[in-house]
Amino acid sequence: MLKTYQPEYVIQRYVSMHSVIASDRFLYSQTMSLPVAIGRSIQNSQLVYVFDLAKMPHLLIAGACGQGKTNAVRAIITSLLFRKRPSELKFVIMDSSCIEYKSMRYISQRYIASTPNNKEPIITKYSQVIDVLNSLTIEVEKRKMLIEGTNCANIDEYNKLIRDSSKALPHLIVIIDEYGDFAIQGGKETERLIVNFAGRAHEVGIHFILTTQRPATKVVTNAIKECFRAKIAFRAETSSDSANIIDLDAATNLSRGEMLMVGKGLGCIAQAQCALIERQEFEEFIKYIVNQPYTASQYILPNSETN
Repeated sequence: MLKTYQPEYVIQRYVSMHSVIASDRFLYSQTMSLPVAIGRSIQNSQLVYVFDLAKMPHLLIAGACGQGKTNAVRAIITSLLFRKRPSELKFVIMDSSCIEYKSMRYISQRYIASTPNNKEPIITKYSQVIDVLNSLTIEVEKRKMLIEGTNCANIDEYNKLIRDSSKALPHLIVIIDEYGDFAIQGGKETERLIVNFAGRAHEVGIHFILTTQRPATKVVTNAIKECFRAKIAFRAETSSDSANIIDLDAATNLSRGEMLMVGKGLGCIAQAQCALIERQEFEEFIKYIVNQPYTASQYILPNSETN
């Protein structure tokens, strides 16, 4: 029987990105490997929601078009860039629209991981997606051998053990924006590649964020839900979409920017207002980073032998 949950009705509120990353809860979250300030509680506006992406270890964000999914990803990226140096963090970004994350190209040398076959900062074509996923599969095995060779259990233990910082492994955040576009183009192949190594990837510091406005069962399959235990639902078009995202018939009642969060690292269920960071504000933040000195080099993933 489908679980029921009635979101609290509130007048739509504004939560600034600055207010959550300036909070003590975020600034002093020293025990988190990948701290993210995502928003504020609907029930208690003083409560800032901060989670550790590393403990999820993968995140699904779904809901209807224009309800806040891309903004949530911008909030996640902003949080991580605010706290992590280039040597500690790299992104792999796949976006079929080639619009939302264009500004990330300005920091590609610092924060973007690329493959030998494709050094564009944003992956936009399905053929490139397959190349990158195959490359990441090899990266998982490569990292696993390094970590196990030092008798460490995970990436954090490994990085603490080695003394040469140049040999430290950065966390890789793989963002697939509008996963439904790539899933429909590739059928089961895209899903197979993700599911094949997602269960092992988090131990070596690789974490997925999938977003989709098509949370139907043919896109958000049982296999995907099994790998992505942490989920954020924005307003859904139908009860069946809501149920497929979070096993609750509740997301249809949300206002724009409101979200329901469930799963590991997010608590049983939490209703929050996502912190807002507009595209222009995000671009200004990226340009600020460009002007900061750095020493890390571009991170190149293994050759996947896929052309």
